[in-house]
Amino acid sequence: MKKLLSIFIIFFAASFLFCEINISRYTITKSKKEYDVTYLKTKDMKIIKTQSQESEDDVHTTQAFSISHKGTEGKLKYTLFTDNGGDPDKLDFDFYVMVITTAYNATGEDIGIEKFSRFRDEDVKKEFNGDFGCTTFLQNPKSNYAEGYKYMIIEFFCQKEKGLLMRSFLFNDLAFVGINNDGTQNADCAMNANYRTFKFIDK
Repeated sequence: MKKLLSIFIIFFAASFLFCEINISRYTITKSKKEYDVTYLKTKDMKIIKTQSQESEDDVHTTQAFSISHKGTEGKLKYTLFTDNGGDPDKLDFDFYVMVITTAYNATGEDIGIEKFSRFRDEDVKKEFNGDFGCTTFLQNPKSNYAEGYKYMIIEFFCQKEKGLLMRSFLFNDLAFVGINNDGTQNADCAMNANYRTFKFIDK
């Protein structure tokens, strides 16, 4: 497995050197007419007003919410990118280029692609009406984007030929994700209660 992973990383790095990268495939979404999703706001969520084109560490925030659930609190941020078109055969590559570069800006750290776990495509389709996605967990992020928070879960979802969505859960207490101080787990946690809170729109 490690050998295969090393081969993948070498291939990925080589692609940067010898392949043309479509860096303009994804751009920040500037209006709802250009690209949008449906936010499924729960009773735990409150909208945080963001200024137009708000940016921290070159990371634009499209929509943000505070979350408060049974004594645990956190923040949920969304960023939308519009797909401007490109080679369908390079979609995965273009997606992961955006994942690595945007994750670096959002966390302040180099996060290798091997640290991201890919969701099952069928789950992404069923729960979010997307096509595929990935996620990773980070402790002590070093960015202004995550300032004030000890833990961060950052996720990326792709809707083919339409756009890309990044979202992050920011929190200071592991109870937010259902891990109690004694190591036991609690399914009724803030993360679970506020996880399915967006849906890609078919247009």
